[in-house]
Amino acid sequence: MTVLAKAAIQIPPVAEQARIVAEVDRHLSIIREVEAEVDTNLQRAQALRQATLARAFSGTSAA
Repeated sequence: MTVLAKAAIQIPPVAEQARIVAEVDRHLSIIREVEAEVDTNLQRAQALRQATLARAFSGTSAA
């Protein structure tokens, strides 16, 4: 047996494990929401960039 295999690892009670899982799930949900917002904003920025470039090269005034 290796030293690591002999080491005692304490595991929290089942109720604490459930709380930890719920907290991790909550954080992952927030991350997914923020990721979706970032993707949407990147798409908007790309569309705005394209529109700005199209306007600049078409000779149309920006104001």
